[in-house]
Amino acid sequence: MKNDYQCPYNILRENVTCEYKCARMDLPKTITLHYHDGYELLMFLNGDVGMFVGSIEKKLVRGDLVIVPPYAVHGLNLEGVPEDVISHYERVVLNIRPNFLKTISDENTDLFRVLKELSSEEYSIVHIDSDALNGFLDMLDRIGKNLQDRQFGHSLMSKIALTEFIVELTRYSHHSIPTEFKNTMPRAVTEVIRYVDENLTSELTVELIAEKLHHNTDYIGRLFKKATGGALKYYINAKKMSLAQQYLSEGYPPSDVCYMVGFENYTSFSRRFRAQVGMPPKKYQQRE
Repeated sequence: MKNDYQCPYNILRENVTCEYKCARMDLPKTITLHYHDGYELLMFLNGDVGMFVGSIEKKLVRGDLVIVPPYAVHGLNLEGVPEDVISHYERVVLNIRPNFLKTISDENTDLFRVLKELSSEEYSIVHIDSDALNGFLDMLDRIGKNLQDRQFGHSLMSKIALTEFIVELTRYSHHSIPTEFKNTMPRAVTEVIRYVDENLTSELTVELIAEKLHHNTDYIGRLFKKATGGALKYYINAKKMSLAQQYLSEGYPPSDVCYMVGFENYTSFSRRFRAQVGMPPKKYQQRE
């Protein structure tokens, strides 16, 4: 059990991780906006926060399972939430490398495909009702315990538990009513995020975005940070680097990726990538 709050790295260094987390954070210094190069399945248990994925935000309720696809920028809207409430932000987080799903699939059960389908919407969520929640939490608990165990067969048992979880989640989602919810992201912030997404391969600045959307630069910056906990410049950089990671994973040469994500020279791109990801573009592409 973890009683801290720490945004995961942009690189998933294990095939699977599964952790119970209870937030402890210094609100003025907290930046929750981040992304991963694999899937994140977040089972919300308790607290008073809104989670955003892309331009959509939802106020979470117990039993919400948010499925975040690889490279999708997401985070929490902490505006107006008392610190004592944040300290009880409880959830179970399951992270999975996409290619690992292929290794535990067979010709009849393609776990890679079903998880891709479950996360096909910009904000993909399956609400688990109270009658079924304990069963899903038990499966998550077994995944976590088997990953931490070092007894004979622990790796196989963790694969079995993970397979069971994804299969049962798929069956449950097919028989449940689709979750409908109101997007609580401020309209102006939604417009900013969508503009960034649509123009990501161009050079982007806060001043340019404000001009295009007919808003004051300071106003846009304050509003964005209030809603997402991170500066707009940070979001633009995160989006560009997540797209760069995706292109590199697909085999594009780093020198091409530089221009594909809107940089004018490779040196600037490489420096920014290393600062964000923790290694040069070429090394990232050659990692296992």
